[in-house]
Formats: sequence, C-alpha cells, structure tokens
Amino acid sequence: MRRACLLFALVVFYPALMAQTYKQWVALGEDALENEEYLNAVEYFSEAWSLDSSDFNLTVSYADASRNARRYQLAEWLYQKAYDKDKGRLYPMSLYYLGEVQMHNERYREALRNYKKFSKKQKRDKEGYLYQKSLQQMESCDFSINARRSTGSVRIRPFLGDINTTRAEIAPFLINDSLMYYTTDVSSEQRLGTLRATLQDSTLTRDTPFTAQWEKPFDSGNLVFSPDGSRAYYTECPDSICRILEADVVEGRIQAGRSIPTINQEGVYCTQPWIGMYKGQEVLYFASDRPGTRGKLDIWWSLRNEAGEWGPPVNAGDNVNTPDNELTPFYADNYLYYSSEWHVGFGGLDVFRSKGYPRSFDLPENLGYPINSPNNDLYYRYFEATRSALLASNRKGGMEEEGYCCNDLYQVIFRDSLPVEEPEIVVSLRQLNEFLPVTLYFHNDEPNPNTRDTSTTLSYAECYNSYLALEKKYEKENSRGLRGEEKEDAEYDVNDFFRYNVDRGMDDLKEFAQRLKVELEKGYSIVLTIKGFASPRAKSDYNVNLTRRRISSLVNYLSAWNEGALLSYIVQDADNHATLRFEGVPFGEYRADRSVSDDLSNEQQSIYSRGARMERKIEIQNVQRGIPDSLFAAIDFDRRIHDFGSLSSAESVETHFILTNVGTDTLQIDSVQSRCGCTVPMISKETVSPGEQARIDVSFNPAKERGMVARQVLLFTNVRKEPFELTLAAEIGNP
Repeated sequence: MRRACLLFALVVFYPALMAQTYKQWVALGEDALENEEYLNAVEYFSEAWSLDSSDFNLTVSYADASRNARRYQLAEWLYQKAYDKDKGRLYPMSLYYLGEVQMHNERYREALRNYKKFSKKQKRDKEGYLYQKSLQQMESCDFSINARRSTGSVRIRPFLGDINTTRAEIAPFLINDSLMYYTTDVSSEQRLGTLRATLQDSTLTRDTPFTAQWEKPFDSGNLVFSPDGSRAYYTECPDSICRILEADVVEGRIQAGRSIPTINQEGVYCTQPWIGMYKGQEVLYFASDRPGTRGKLDIWWSLRNEAGEWGPPVNAGDNVNTPDNELTPFYADNYLYYSSEWHVGFGGLDVFRSKGYPRSFDLPENLGYPINSPNNDLYYRYFEATRSALLASNRKGGMEEEGYCCNDLYQVIFRDSLPVEEPEIVVSLRQLNEFLPVTLYFHNDEPNPNTRDTSTTLSYAECYNSYLALEKKYEKENSRGLRGEEKEDAEYDVNDFFRYNVDRGMDDLKEFAQRLKVELEKGYSIVLTIKGFASPRAKSDYNVNLTRRRISSLVNYLSAWNEGALLSYIVQDADNHATLRFEGVPFGEYRADRSVSDDLSNEQQSIYSRGARMERKIEIQNVQRGIPDSLFAAIDFDRRIHDFGSLSSAESVETHFILTNVGTDTLQIDSVQSRCGCTVPMISKETVSPGEQARIDVSFNPAKERGMVARQVLLFTNVRKEPFELTLAAEIGNP
C-alpha cells in the first residue's frame, strides 16, 4: 500500500517538479542574457530546451543567446525554427538575425534571400537603420558569392607557441622582430591585461606581465608606442567607459599615465589608439562615440603640435565612417586601415583601407580573402621588422573548439616578401589553377539534343545565350503548383541560379581565357583538364556522349574567343611554339546527385529543379604543363586521360601512356602506383635521358566496379614533389 501511494505521488507531482525546473532554467537564462553572459545563457536555455522545446519565447531567447555567444550554426537552426513558426509575425527580427548568422556560416545565398524578404517588411521606414542595413547586407552577400577565394599572394597562419588561448587575444604591437605586446583576458583575475611575448621563427612565447617595465599591465589594453618609442598610449576602461592615456617611456620603463584632455571627455568612449605620421607630424587615430560620430564608434584623428599637445579631434569622414562600428585604426604609407561591420564584406568585421591623409580619405577597399573571413577580423597592422602583418580574428580554426567566441592572433605573410625559388612557369600555372574551377551550365540535352554525336559545331556562347532565354520558363516550371512565399522562394531560386551560376560561369570563362592568353604568349604550353557531368534523365552511354558535346562546345568557344586569339595555340602553329591542348573526362551521370529525379514524365524535378540544373555542367578543373621550358628535367605526355568506354565487369583491358623528357636534365622515375588496386601500372625504364621516351603500360580489372568510374595512376619523379596523375575512365556494366 505504501509503495502504491508513493507511485501515485510521483505520477501526480512529477510534471509539476519538471515544470518548476524548466521555469528555473528559463529564468537563469533570461537573467544571464540580460547581463550579457551569453555562454551561460546558452547553457541554461539548452537545459530548458531539453525539457520543453515547444515554447516560442524560449526558442527566440535561445537563438539570441547563441548568436551573441557566436554559436552561429545553433543560432541559425533556432532562428529558422522561430521564423517557420509564424513567418516573423511574433518576432520580426528572426528573419534579420537569420540572415546575419547565415553570413557567418558562409551561407550567403540563403542570407541574401532572407535579407530581401526582411527589407520588404521594412519599406515603410526606408531611412531607418534596419532597412538600410539589410540593403547593405544584401550587397555584402552578393560580393561574397562572387568573390574569389585565391590565397596565392597571401597566407594567414596562427602564431605558434602558447600565445593563443581559448580566451581573447587582441591588439598586437610588434616592437622589433623578437618582441611583441598584446592584450588579453587574464582569466584568473577576470580583468583586461597587457602581456609581452617573445617572437622567434613565427613562434610566440608568452611572458608574465611586465611589471618591471610598467606598473599597470592589468586593467589596460591596446598598448602602442610613438614612432620614436619615447611615449606609450593605451586604453583604460573604468566603469565600462574607456579613455586613452599617454605615458612617457624612460629607460625602457613606462611611466605613470596621464589623460589627454582634448581626446577624453566625460561619458565619451575613446579606445584603440594608433600613432601614425603625416608630413613629419604625429597623428593620433582612435575609435570613439564622441559628439559628431556618424554611427556607433567612428574613426577620429588628432594632430600633435610642436609643443607636444594634441589638437581637437576630427572625424575621418563619410568615406570611412558609417552607421555601424569602425574600429582598430592603423595608418601607414598613405593608407588608413580599419575594420568595419557596415562596408561591403564577408560578414562581421572586415578589414578595409582608404587611401589618403587627414581631412581626405578615399572610399574603402576590402582587403579580401584570406585576410577577411565570415567572422570578425580586426587589428590589422603591418610591421616592417618582419615584413608581415598581424591580425586578430575569431575565424574558423581558432583555439576555441565550439563556436567563434574569441579572437586569436594571426600572422599575415605576403608572397612578394618571401624569396622566390620556383620557376616562373610553376608560378604561372599555380595562379591559373587558383582561378579554377570554371563551371559552365547547360539546358537539358544541349547542345544538339536527341543525337549521339560526340562533338558539336556550336560554341558555348551559343549554348549560354539560349539557356538565358529560358529563365522565365524555368521560373514558371520550378514554381508550378506553389503559392505565397513558397512560390516566391522557388522563383528566387531560379533567379539566384542564373545570376550566380550561369552568368558567373560565363564571366569566369572570359576572365580565364584572358589569363590563359597571357601565359601562352610567354611561350608556355598548357593542357586543360575538362570534366563533364549530366543529369540522370538518359542512359549513361547517352549522357557520356552528351558531356563530350558540351566539352566540344567549350573548345569551340576558346577557338573563336577574341577573334581567334587562342586558335594558333590550339592548332599548334603559334610562332612561339606554345600549344593549348584539352583532355576531357566525360563522366556522364557518374557524378550526379542520386536524389535528382530521372523520371521523364516529371519534368519539374528532372529538368527544372535546382538539383537537375546543378548537374548539367562542365568544369575546367585543372591546368597542367604541356611542353614546358627546358631549364630542368620535365615531362610531356601523349595524353593524361584514357577512356575505355563501355566495359563488362568481367572484361580486363590494357592501355599505355607515352612520356617524353623534354628537359635538359635526366628524368628519374621513382615509382608508378595505383590508387585503387584495380589498375596495374608498369614503366618501361626508370631513367629517361633528354629527348628520350618511356612507356607506361596499364592493365585495368573492373571486377569490383559498377557505373561510370575514374581511377588514377600516380607517377613519382625527380621533376617535382607532387606526383603526375594519369586517369582511366570507363562505364562498367554487369558481366
């Protein structure tokens, strides 16, 4: 009886206990959110969510906490759930914040779509911040979608050593090639602190706070020095209102700081000082919300006179400052560098530069990828002592394992500051490959539909123009049967595809052709690897021929481009003996997304859907050396790809490749290997003298393969560290 009563009590009171616990978690989370303790708020809301995920208000609070804690993937998921609940009627900002976190997650097309929707809802207040900001974010999404991600001239790497932690590291200042100061959270004290680090071979070793040189390493930040090293400038933030202090440096020791009366004002936020030079006069740049500021924090400057006094601050102007934050100024070589969260960029704070001088700064230039990322990039500073720049960023790959909470310090290395040891052709090929892939899209069964031809007389330009003419039809078919926002999304999806896939492909092709011409004119022979793809509406053998026609249309385009500027290289009669050759890999539907419909009766899915559109393409994927310069041992192949066509899985086949040593040194074959075990390569000789040839025999056993396959043979030589790749392609059927 007693046990029965106990069970009855648990059944009756357990839901109440759970409800009480849920309310407690929510209350803790709301309190932490209000106090800007965002990581704590995320944890509290997570506990509440595990007990009841149906509360709309909890979803919104959980999303806001995750966004502010920089847990962007979680925030995106939660904002999407909040918006899907009622399309933004209860919480209109869900759409705006959804776009924001999608930018941080590099989902720029989705963010662009959501900002467009949000801007329509804000049209009543076209002068308002939210409407103007959404337009600006739309422009940033467009910029990010089209931006090239080349890293050829710039490398970003985190500093080695113990300097970067799971806390924030910011405001680096390099004294010389071996000593640096920076600002960080000192977790044991929960206070802002300035630390010193020694630098050796890109490794930073953290020192203890340098109390021997400065009595105030804690409660300070953004430490910089005047150009002659006689004065230090730094920030103190009592009561969360920062001010800039100036201190003399005597025999290496920073003296007591003093406020700068013309800079600091009661209740005004002043921070992030930097001392630059203009016509022999020192200029103090800083960020502030002082009266006259155009946005949140603006960049300001002040001139130092002959008496050592700082003049009245002047706003850096409309070209620099915006309705949002401009931060971390740095001035060198007639350029003002700073970070902004308004100017067109990749998301968060990006680094920009404006050419000019006090009273006259030009419009900003985004420093591009990889200096900028989808997250916050700031404190960009170049130091001649190391011929590199320093940067603080909370980008992906930092010390924090979850989210993007805190900044780490990075070194920005410029290729032109490094010794060049590579031959020019290697540099040229790398630059061309960094532009790839160039992806070109086609309408269904184009060019030359309903044939089994493997070539076409049409140029890709003709295929492109006929495809563009069908955009309205694609809108209609892709949105058939839909209404309201779903119909609008389907139409937008088509616009998005034609703008950022079809049009961009043609733009990329024109730019690539121009770059290709420059390298061919230098006398470098080049081989392009082109891969073809098709949607799965037709049988594989038909699609293989279709992709060959698509590759043929590209060759026709390049032959006719710029009034035949490349034709002599293609037909191999150029005066400088350079050649342009093509190696096509017709994969047919081998690479097609298996979720794409092959139902001939359902054209909406098998022709007009995004999945089907994305599969009908060819890609210029690789640029290789053809007959290179003869400065060192080098190889020319008779071909790099062999297509066996249709094979039975019980049918073993053989082929061979011929290589020629077209260099002046002896070519050494170290090994020939297969990646899959289904091919057995053999080389006729291991040493090949200049002008001589060698033969690589390859047998291919497709017993365990099905469908369209491509397998590689790797040739390791003394020509380069990376192996040469030879490709075998085939369509494997049943025995």
